[in-house]
Amino acid sequence: MNAMNSAFILVPRLPGPKRGMWMMAVLCSLLMACTPALNWREVRNDDAGWKALFPAKPVEATRPLPMPNAKSPMALTLRSARIQNTLFAVGVVPEGSADVRSALEDAMLTNIRSQANDVRRRTLMINGHPAVELDAKGLMLIDPVKPAVPARLFMRSLVVPATAGLPRRVLEIIAVGPETELTEEQARQFIESLALLGQ
Repeated sequence: MNAMNSAFILVPRLPGPKRGMWMMAVLCSLLMACTPALNWREVRNDDAGWKALFPAKPVEATRPLPMPNAKSPMALTLRSARIQNTLFAVGVVPEGSADVRSALEDAMLTNIRSQANDVRRRTLMINGHPAVELDAKGLMLIDPVKPAVPARLFMRSLVVPATAGLPRRVLEIIAVGPETELTEEQARQFIESLALLGQ
């Protein structure tokens, strides 16, 4: 049997309705096989005082965060996991302020080219501290030779006061990806899992 024949699906001779149900079951199983499994696990960062549920093992990286009128960039440390083209991340900026929180928010909206009428905001409390949640639509460039695709961004961010030996800091949790990959259920499971340690 050659490679082409090995890819054929043999369809049993069933009555019309049963044949349709069988084909639907096969199609669903193929679609599930193409969808990456999300392996949720709790990740803690005692040094920054947070925990969250990640869909895969995250990696950590620190990059400079330029701020207007600042003498030097601040440090943004991210723990992130990528599933296909979707990013799940928690970011921390030590000594961050309300201006830093706003700058992180604006940067994410700029990244997906979001327009004002495509952004929904609400305030909420995380372990007794006020936070801002974003639900935004925009565009994401996945392939440089193809047009940008519709994208979704779910984000929560807050300023955490200095507590128990930890400095004041800005925390952000982000789920961003193409609309065809990132579901609201997955995004909310991630961003709603953020909690502060020791509070």
